[in-house]
Amino acid sequence: MSPIQKRESVAGRISQREEPDWRPLARLMGEELVSSFMWMHEVEMPAGERFQAYKHIDTRRYLHADLSGNAVAYVGGERYRPVALSAALEQVLRPWWEHLHASPEDVALAWAAIERAR
Repeated sequence: MSPIQKRESVAGRISQREEPDWRPLARLMGEELVSSFMWMHEVEMPAGERFQAYKHIDTRRYLHADLSGNAVAYVGGERYRPVALSAALEQVLRPWWEHLHASPEDVALAWAAIERAR
């Protein structure tokens, strides 16, 4: 089992901030919602896994995802812990439709992405 699969947190380091990788987000959200995010950086874990850090434009919450559909949550001090992708997506997107007036179309696309992640 790789360190990222364990339930406890693992160290991660920002490995680059220059070349955005939109593939994980596009795969998760679909092209329609990619423009709702900013790419921030890439995080590398001890076993070599690479997670892309995306920040939602309106909620200002982060999603850390990889090409395999895995997600991690930042817990502070350069530490991350694995989380269910569907839970990570809902945590990032829920304030968008509850408080920030996302369009009905965007809400439907967001829920479709969450359901696919389950």
